[in-house]
Amino acid sequence: MVIIDLNGEASKTAAAALGEGHLGLAANIADEVQVQAAIEQILAEIRSG
Repeated sequence: MVIIDLNGEASKTAAAALGEGHLGLAANIADEVQVQAAIEQILAEIRSG
């Protein structure tokens, strides 16, 4: 599961509380550039795992 929020620390904390394999990212989902960057981070995480 991926949690995306403007507050990156909050999303990372929430993801960590869910356990291994969860990812917390900071992004404004109204900003296409930030969403694309988040997608790239997610794909990189999947590829490395």
